[in-house]
Amino acid sequence: MAEYEKYLVESGHPKELVAMAKEILKLRSMLWLSHGHKRVYGDDGEMQCGDCAFKYGFYDWKRTPIDEIKAKIFQANLNALGSLKNIKKEYDYDVEKEFTENLKDFNKIINYYIEKLKTTI
Repeated sequence: MAEYEKYLVESGHPKELVAMAKEILKLRSMLWLSHGHKRVYGDDGEMQCGDCAFKYGFYDWKRTPIDEIKAKIFQANLNALGSLKNIKKEYDYDVEKEFTENLKDFNKIINYYIEKLKTTI
C-alpha cells in the first residue's frame, strides 16, 4: 500500500475517497509518462520532469494543479506555434494547421480527464 493510500485509510477516510485518489494519481501518471519529454524521473514516488521546469515553468506532475499544468503546456504550445509560422514561410509547408489540429486534440483529452475528475469528486 502506498504511503498516501495508507495515510488516507488510517485517517478514516471513506473507501470511495481512497479509490478516487488512486484513480487521480493514475491519470496524472499517464499524463506525466506520455507528455513527450525524455528527462522524466520518478525516484521516491515522485513524478517530475526536468524539461518541463525549463520549458513550462513547473516540474511536479504529482502536486501541480491540473489546470495549471494545462495552462503552462498550452502557453508553451502557443510559443512553439509562433516558431512554426517561420517554418511555414521558409519551407512552404502548413505546419501551423497540423500543429493546431494536434493541439485541439490534446485539449480535448485534457478537458475530458478534468471533467471526469470533477464528476468523481
